[in-house]
Amino acid sequence: MSNYFNSNKPYSQFSYIYDKLMSDYHYEDIILYILNNVSNLKKGLDIGCGTGKISYELAKCGMEMIAVDASADMLQNRKIH
Repeated sequence: MSNYFNSNKPYSQFSYIYDKLMSDYHYEDIILYILNNVSNLKKGLDIGCGTGKISYELAKCGMEMIAVDASADMLQNRKIH
């Protein structure tokens, strides 16, 4: 059995391609749902944000976001893009 699941950094091995792997995921639907249904929301907390794609887009729309993830590599990947 691979040591992958025993690693304390399971996402580190593919963080650099995570957004490509998730390209079929409908992030836009989530973002639009939040923007359309929580109109008075000015701040958000995204726990387990991965590369921070949703938080990044919400911040571009004017929300103050705090995004956290257990994988520093996933967060670093957002800084690169």
